[in-house]
Amino acid sequence: MESSGSVAAVRILVVEDQTSAAEALQLLLEADGHEVVLAASYHSAVQLIESATALCFDVTFLDLKLPDGDGRDLVAMVREKCPGTRIYLATGSAVLQNDAEGLRFEDTSELARQLGADGCLGKPIDYEELCRLVHN
Repeated sequence: MESSGSVAAVRILVVEDQTSAAEALQLLLEADGHEVVLAASYHSAVQLIESATALCFDVTFLDLKLPDGDGRDLVAMVREKCPGTRIYLATGSAVLQNDAEGLRFEDTSELARQLGADGCLGKPIDYEELCRLVHN
């Protein structure tokens, strides 16, 4: 029997140090029927990724700037532990404009490709774009 427009639940890891932003994403995604796991720091993300071998995430949203580490370093870890996971970088343009490497917001798509991520999202995250990425 065909379902009436329902979409299969997706297991999502959100790595975001801004609690209100992370919780807002969690509420929106869970309202769509997805399982969402939050990591508020680099180290908590590492623990979740390392323990995800048996039950990998379908999608991971990684904040680039975390207080205790660089989100860019998590991409390789996710790729190693869960190779089929779709990875999207999330950042605000102001963060990248002040990046020590001189990166600009326009460079994030290329940065995502170089790191092995599937794409990037600007902050604040557009809900429609978020949904499109989760469901693709």
